[in-house]
Amino acid sequence: MSGNGVRRGVSCEPFDMGLLARQIKHRSHLPEHGFSLVNIDTSQCSDDPRSDLSALCAGLIHLDELENNRQVLWITDVEFGHYLPAKLPAAIANFVKTHPANRSCIEKINGSAFLKVLVDQEFAALGVNPNVLRWNSARNIDAKAHRIGGKLVKLHKQDRLRLVAAPWNDEFLRQAEKWDGTSKNRGRKDDVLDACAGLAAGVSVL
Repeated sequence: MSGNGVRRGVSCEPFDMGLLARQIKHRSHLPEHGFSLVNIDTSQCSDDPRSDLSALCAGLIHLDELENNRQVLWITDVEFGHYLPAKLPAAIANFVKTHPANRSCIEKINGSAFLKVLVDQEFAALGVNPNVLRWNSARNIDAKAHRIGGKLVKLHKQDRLRLVAAPWNDEFLRQAEKWDGTSKNRGRKDDVLDACAGLAAGVSVL
């Protein structure tokens, strides 16, 4: 581990805030076709304002014909907050139903097995096929830093990231401005970035 708390091999390259602001595009620019994705990052609900947020995001991977068919990730919608345990399953099911996707994933945490049962019940009530949702585990302490720094920041720096203009942009920008690559956010929220980084899993980074 280096002196600033960043483990070797984890990118701590910051976001370019000027470039990021220019990557916010009106919904009318959103491509009509692409590979659609949903990624959901859950957390244990806590009254502590410093606790992690649950973040639900949707995106589209588009082959940009004007840019030699390079892959561009569009983040189309984000919901986030401190969801009470009784409210989270319905929020997940409704988000998945509202954003039909080619691939939908949720991160496993402690208690995810019980959460899956509740989410499946909500799916049944909404008439949604529960098989659309995959449950993935973060493998190590640096997984979040690798996801954000190794994927999301790189796509952004290559100008292959687009954010559909919406109220959630403000929180995305706040978190991006404070991103420093450390594994522990120490009160600096990065849950929206982490959820959005999960959308980038299928995008080739040069």
